[in-house]
Amino acid sequence: KITGSGTITLDGALSIDLADATTATSWLLVDVDNLEETYGPNFMVADFTETPADSGIWNRTVGSDAYTFTEADGVLTRESVGGDDYTTWANSFTPAVGAETEDDDSDGLTNFDEYAFGLDPQSGASVNPISEQLDNGTGVFKYTRRATPGTTGVAYTYESSTTLSGAWDPFTPDSETSDSATPVEEITVDIPDALLAEPKLFIRVKAVRP
Repeated sequence: KITGSGTITLDGALSIDLADATTATSWLLVDVDNLEETYGPNFMVADFTETPADSGIWNRTVGSDAYTFTEADGVLTRESVGGDDYTTWANSFTPAVGAETEDDDSDGLTNFDEYAFGLDPQSGASVNPISEQLDNGTGVFKYTRRATPGTTGVAYTYESSTTLSGAWDPFTPDSETSDSATPVEEITVDIPDALLAEPKLFIRVKAVRP
């Protein structure tokens, strides 16, 4: 626990030992009530993933436990996620959805695709997670996905192309913001200005299990 009084800047890797963090549900790691803390540009939580980017919310799943450290309150929380999140999702439908590689509604998307992007695996009309098309002026678009990637085991990456032929180029958005809805969240993505300068531009979002 980081405590005391006065000002402190955290600007490096914070390592959290989770070995004994298996029974309680929350721990105060940074005493924000008594400290004037700031987080520097190099701050990170080792082995955690900040989701969404630049949100100050760090996630990690260990076995059936999902851990979240939040910079705003300095608290580490633990939530039991039981089993695999895909199985939980699949069993929430009637009848239950099949394996990840199958396409239950024959719409050309695998069940995993529907799961990862918050779509309906039993409706052939539910095929597009883009909730707001790319604005050529602002570089912003929106899409839906299964909430809290830190607990789903799904990673989302962004790629661009100017020709639709050959390899796609990965890129990092200028910003990536969630509306914090559950179980499906809407992500607002701001793409780099350099990409907007291209005469033709194609963007795609990929969902994979690391």
